Amino acid sequence: MKKSHLRLIITFALSIIFVFLTLGCYQTSLSENQKDQEITLVLAGKYKIKPEKRERFLELAKPGFEETSKEPGNVSYTLYEEFDNPNTFLYFEEWVNREALNSHLKQPYITPLIKEIPELLAEDAEVRVYDINNLSFGLE
Repeated sequence: MKKSHLRLIITFALSIIFVFLTLGCYQTSLSENQKDQEITLVLAGKYKIKPEKRERFLELAKPGFEETSKEPGNVSYTLYEEFDNPNTFLYFEEWVNREALNSHLKQPYITPLIKEIPELLAEDAEVRVYDINNLSFGLE
């Protein structure tokens, strides 16, 4: 095997090890921050927004991020945009129970988005709510 190939393989292997160590640290710190909070409910929602309604969607979504983390029963509340599908947004929410989620959905900073979302969607939303019976942190 040529030295250049060997060097490339070693560099690649070290990069992979670094990524796993970094993710492991992230997972550990995440579990330390959340281990005292019981998570029994996860909401995962996928929303394909009409391109011309993108700014309106973001305008309606923003107040939720400023207030939801203060709600009793909220563990996490995040919104992602798919890298290869512009205007496709993914909500990922963790709640201590169904009552906390139901209360959230009635908040004055969330109801405008709920009311207007049908007009913003390019296709039907995909929303799943998972009841969690067992939760572990990390991949082990």
